[in-house]
Amino acid sequence: MPNVTVAFENPTNPDLAAMHDARIEFSLDGYAPEDCFTPPVAALGNTDMRFRVARLGGQAVGMAALRLDDGWGEIKAVFVDPQARGKGVARALMLALEETARSEGLTKLRLETGNLHKDALVFYPRLGWVEIPRFDPYPENDTSIYFEKDV
Repeated sequence: MPNVTVAFENPTNPDLAAMHDARIEFSLDGYAPEDCFTPPVAALGNTDMRFRVARLGGQAVGMAALRLDDGWGEIKAVFVDPQARGKGVARALMLALEETARSEGLTKLRLETGNLHKDALVFYPRLGWVEIPRFDPYPENDTSIYFEKDV
């Protein structure tokens, strides 16, 4: 099995289009649209975002973004193709984003995930993330769970 590589890429690269669509479909599966906080593709290229793509054998199999804030960052849009799950892709993406955060001078990372994403709710604590109360800009809802990690 080839090694996972993670690199900065343009989120509008044509070979990422199907993954973007799958990411949005995944976000809407089981959640009302108002409880989905997945940023659109255009937002992933903003100057306050650091977008990373994971590849196995040259094929894009995962993506994630880090949104920079004042002294902290938020992990956004984490997605791994179902065919590539269990191969270390999510871990490689998260570690790459932590490295990026440190290089940007950030000391803390946060993220929001849905309560139906059972794999994520087990995965994040394994990487040292701890559950926290809601943080802005998220509205009160019954579907979001929030995590934080010092980097």
